Amino acid sequence: MHFVGEFVVQHRYRIKQGMRDEFLSEMAEIRDHADEMGVADWLLLENEEDRHLVTEMMAFDSWAHFQRLQAKAPDADVARLYERIGTRIEGGWDGVETTQWLAAPVPQ
Repeated sequence: MHFVGEFVVQHRYRIKQGMRDEFLSEMAEIRDHADEMGVADWLLLENEEDRHLVTEMMAFDSWAHFQRLQAKAPDADVARLYERIGTRIEGGWDGVETTQWLAAPVPQ
């Protein structure tokens, strides 16, 4: 797997029973939104052993790039999308495990 970007944010979601298909469909919309915003890379990984555990990874060109995008308020449609997604996660948004790190440079 080749992942592009210097700063990475990872979110781990545990999806409520019976809501996996809706969650994955809405995450496809998030991917489109991330592309429109200029995220360097985006990836959604499904756990094969636990189908209700999903990891989202977003890469940014730099820490500053991440900060600029974080400062932008989402439009009303995207805000509603995030609200729907939050209802599908065990524990809501408080149940999301988030990790951030600087990625190692890719060898040339």
